Amino acid sequence: MYKRQEERTYTSNGYTLRVAFGPESAQVTVSDCPTQDCVHMGEITRGGQSIVCLPEQVVVTLEGKTPSADVILG
Repeated sequence: MYKRQEERTYTSNGYTLRVAFGPESAQVTVSDCPTQDCVHMGEITRGGQSIVCLPEQVVVTLEGKTPSADVILG
C-alpha cells in the first residue's frame, strides 16, 4: 500500500503511461495512447475497480477490502 501520493511511469506495447497511486486510489494521469480512455476513467477508489488501456495492454486494478493497486502489463 502507498502511504502517500506516488507516480510511476510504465511502458508497454510502444506506449507510455503515468499512474498516480494514493493510499487507497489509483489514476492514469498521462498516456500517449490514441484514445485516452484510460485517462478519462478518472480515479478508482474501491476494491475490484479497474482501469484498462487496450492499446498499451495495461490493466490497473484495486484489490481487497483496503484497496491496494496492481498493475498488469500486457
